[in-house]
Amino acid sequence: MNSKVLVCTWFLWVACCQAVTITVDDDGPADFSNIQDAIDAASNGDEIVVADGRYTGTRNREIDFHGKAITVRSENGPDNCIIDCEENGRGFYFHSGEDNNSVIDGLTITNGYVSERVPHISQTVSMWWIPWPSRSDAVQVQIFDGNTLLDTVTVDQTTNANQWNDLGVYTFSRGATAMVTIVATGNDTSTNADAVKFTTADGYETIVDNLDDNTFSTGTWSISGGADPYGTDSLWSRTSPNIFSFFATVNGNDELAGGGIYCENSSPTIINCNISNNGVHPQSFAYGGGIFSRGGKIIISHCQVSDNSAGGFGGGIYITDAIGAKIIDCNIVNNRADGEASGGGLSCFGQVEIENCQINSNRAGWSGGIAAGSDVTIRNCTISDNTIGDFGASGIQCSEGTQVINCILTGNSTGTNFGIVG
Repeated sequence: MNSKVLVCTWFLWVACCQAVTITVDDDGPADFSNIQDAIDAASNGDEIVVADGRYTGTRNREIDFHGKAITVRSENGPDNCIIDCEENGRGFYFHSGEDNNSVIDGLTITNGYVSERVPHISQTVSMWWIPWPSRSDAVQVQIFDGNTLLDTVTVDQTTNANQWNDLGVYTFSRGATAMVTIVATGNDTSTNADAVKFTTADGYETIVDNLDDNTFSTGTWSISGGADPYGTDSLWSRTSPNIFSFFATVNGNDELAGGGIYCENSSPTIINCNISNNGVHPQSFAYGGGIFSRGGKIIISHCQVSDNSAGGFGGGIYITDAIGAKIIDCNIVNNRADGEASGGGLSCFGQVEIENCQINSNRAGWSGGIAAGSDVTIRNCTISDNTIGDFGASGIQCSEGTQVINCILTGNSTGTNFGIVG
């Protein structure tokens, strides 16, 4: 009898945990009529199959995976399944730490147009404390986006004093108030509140000291000696649940980015897609007309990236701060970076591999084909017929350390240099 119950329970568990296929069709029978609703209903491992059609409207642009490890794929390839952003935003928006198991497969993303900054900012939250023999090893630290609790972290203040200690990377709403609250543990241990730091992906820091105006506390917090560079005073409490809160207004850089796809500290896989006729404008600090990626290790494979434009850098693709990004077997054609910007085809910085790609007929103020940082490897690529303005390299603009291996450069023209500048 017990074995039968066990077998039935096992089959029930398997049935509950199996991945499911969710269908989308905007004008026919399906589980959902738009892509965002399908994603919202999906669980890790699920596959969303999008029927042929041209998908428009607010639930078919700025599509957000919400960190889920799912696949969104077309039923019959990118020529038949089109996400038309109608020049009112981008196609996909990755900002929740997605990894390579978050997949877009076989879609066309077109007519994306971005003229406003992204609504969320990823920031690393760090905390500083000073040593004392009675410090608690289980301090509860709460991170809020406005009134929304994002996370509770347990911090051991008996170690790693007098230095910044990262609590994690969190996504905050632009213009909202980020809050870090330290909860005193009591139990004859002391909890220290010294300083908190918010750091954007591009290195902009906001440091809040315990003596600043943008703090709040309940109960009694006593003053003791502190550690440079955050003043001579540090606050501590032995009484639970006294709290001490640090506030900062969340603002990131002022760039515009990602006309077709935007990725912030995320690593999605984009495969068999057509990213075309997207743009970010009008200012010069605009990045990635087709695809923008900061941080993470995005994979772009077997894609056509064409006819995209950026007011700044990376007309087709802009990747920065990468930790293992890959662009493989892609055609990057007829993109442009306007003005005196670089990387008409693509601009890549950080650890990026570009392999077996055709990078043709792109143009920019300088570096018409590729602008490459020191950790970029370009292998088995053809870079041809790219153009620039008055200076730079029409083919590849290299940094010290850029590796160019077994590549063909031909027909690149205009400007002071025709091929490679290192």
